[in-house]
Amino acid sequence: MSPTRREVLTWSAWAAGGIALSACSTGGAKPVPSPDNTGSVNSAESLATLALWTAQRGADAGSYGIGGALVESATGRVLQTMPNRVFRTLAAGGTFVEDPTAHGERQLMSWYLAQRETLSLPDPGELTVVTTLDPCLMCASSLMTVGVNVGVVAIDDYSGVNYDSSGSFGDLPEPLRSQARGTFGYYAVGGGRAFQGSSSIAYASEPITQSTLDQCSSLYTSSADAVRSARRASDPAPSSLLDPATNPAAIDVVRAFQVTCPEAFTIKVRDPRLPDRRVYDALVDVVGRNPGQTNAVAFLDPFGNLVTAQADQQEVNALSTAFALCTRAYAQTRYALVNAKSTLSIAEQSLTNPNYGTFVFLQAPNPFEPAGMFDIGAYGSTLAGAALPAIPSAFQYFELPPGVTELQLQDVIYPLPPLYSEGIKISPQRVVGVS
Repeated sequence: MSPTRREVLTWSAWAAGGIALSACSTGGAKPVPSPDNTGSVNSAESLATLALWTAQRGADAGSYGIGGALVESATGRVLQTMPNRVFRTLAAGGTFVEDPTAHGERQLMSWYLAQRETLSLPDPGELTVVTTLDPCLMCASSLMTVGVNVGVVAIDDYSGVNYDSSGSFGDLPEPLRSQARGTFGYYAVGGGRAFQGSSSIAYASEPITQSTLDQCSSLYTSSADAVRSARRASDPAPSSLLDPATNPAAIDVVRAFQVTCPEAFTIKVRDPRLPDRRVYDALVDVVGRNPGQTNAVAFLDPFGNLVTAQADQQEVNALSTAFALCTRAYAQTRYALVNAKSTLSIAEQSLTNPNYGTFVFLQAPNPFEPAGMFDIGAYGSTLAGAALPAIPSAFQYFELPPGVTELQLQDVIYPLPPLYSEGIKISPQRVVGVS
């Protein structure tokens, strides 16, 4: 079952339950509020505390303490809430990355796109997503792709799109910059911060309390420290791994990836940072198997194996990009292998953090479109730290999108929030030697 198919089934289950979020919460937590028992929120403070409550569910489950709520701006009617679900609990205990794109805001937008017609949901411009923390590049781009308004509680000075608190969004290129200025608002804080941004968000004229702001900030900080420790412990250096392509004991690893990608482990390049013509041909074939699609992305592991390659699925929704599906396929397959007692040991001997591998795009993302910036942000969320080694780049592509030059693609990176420009040092690079 492909990741996208599984998501669709999950979203359908939520809808059948009255748009409840019980699938996201842990067994010991209180039921997550649904329209049946909250009806609607009636102030900026009640909306912010609902988002905070949702963020706590993410932290309680071992993921980042960030959460959001999707509401009808004019009425405060709550449509859905969603915590961060990047990390999921393992059967044997502990947590592990299950989906690096499972940030609350991105999930809310994917849910909205999947359920809009079925549930007769309002148009995007009539809705507000309220989030406990300034959205990262991936989430901000997903929100702009859909076109909702965005209400923010706390600032994130490392990865948030308003990291400098100026409200100018100078880190984004046009036309994304103007779109963010017209749809993002930062709630005033009683006795403190003044309101900043667009008045189109729900309850824009009302303040939130300093206590709620502080709790949103501290919950994220404390949970992030725990998550980073878990991540470091689960990401061994390639020198301690065995190549699954040449290790007979890793046959279950190979077969697991071949379920979603027939090309998995059929191509090996001599250096994972030097993709060749075979990788290009494989990406073209992946697109060819999916009529109507235009792009594909492959992941090469530290041994040079093509581990997975996925095409975009625009017929599903605009956020089903090739990169999102590729990074999700790698993470979810790896999670399943680590979560199963029979494959835990061999998975730990064979697989590691994508930082050590290379993502190869058939066509580079267009940074002047929300969906293109979404991919750049999703790459950052996948790595969460600098690629190892940094040169050649772990972000490579064969072709440029129409009207975009190599220099333009590079120049977009420099103004991005510090996580992307300084921490990860994203550097899109054209594949060398393949015309």
